Amino acid sequence: MLNQYLVGKASDYLPNYKSTLSSETATTLTQDANDPANYQQPLCHQVGLMGKDYFHWVHNTSPVYFKEPVPLFQSGLLEPLSLTPWYVVPLIWIPFIIYNLYISSQIHNSQLSIMFLGYVTGFLAWFGIEILFHKFLFHWDSLGKMGYYLTNIAHFLLHGFHHKVPMDKDRLVVPPTLMCVLSAPVYLLVKFILPSYSNLLIAGAFTGYLFYDMHHYWLHHQTNMKSSLLNPISYYVNSDYWKTLKSHHFIHHFEEGGDYVNYGISNRIIDMMMGTLREEYAK
Repeated sequence: MLNQYLVGKASDYLPNYKSTLSSETATTLTQDANDPANYQQPLCHQVGLMGKDYFHWVHNTSPVYFKEPVPLFQSGLLEPLSLTPWYVVPLIWIPFIIYNLYISSQIHNSQLSIMFLGYVTGFLAWFGIEILFHKFLFHWDSLGKMGYYLTNIAHFLLHGFHHKVPMDKDRLVVPPTLMCVLSAPVYLLVKFILPSYSNLLIAGAFTGYLFYDMHHYWLHHQTNMKSSLLNPISYYVNSDYWKTLKSHHFIHHFEEGGDYVNYGISNRIIDMMMGTLREEYAK
């Protein structure tokens, strides 16, 4: 009965930029008989108990696809915090950006040239932060190879889960709680080094973050969207640039060795600069 909804393996669709693979079309696939995980039970405790086998499981075995989110936590408090619909991100962070711009206008007496320069600097700085976090924190292989209960869970929550279950529609954006934890050191450092300009830089950087997270969600989620004047975004997601970005990100997810290339989500420029750009699918 479910065969009519079966999408198939992601790799079967990668060369086709108009792939229908997305979090909307993903369905439950038959689980590999050798997969030690029970996806109907909270995964964090299970990956903690995998020991040294964890990294091979999360890094070298095939991703799985489910229509509904799989459970991570036994806790009734932590589990809801791990689920984040895409629209929660702009609802939370746009007011934060506006607040920082308002504070900046008070500090700099609404001097537009200073505010524009500070805001754009923060926005552009995000792209460096994006790839550094993705490459060195999210893909911190040494953490995943330690084999301890807590290190397995930490690696899994940071990014391992996303690579194992890449189409979980409620875990395609960064949960606000995790974003607060990850951004706090950068936030405090900027406040300390450049107190007068910190609000401008923070507003720009968080605008860049919104740009990144919305790209990430729709790269996974969007399938085919008919171009319409009533929906200007539809022209963007049907553009050649969007197709290139989707290909770029899907190589990272689904191609052999993809974990070590194409760390940029919202753009490919930093990958070009760092020598981590891969444009072709494996033959």
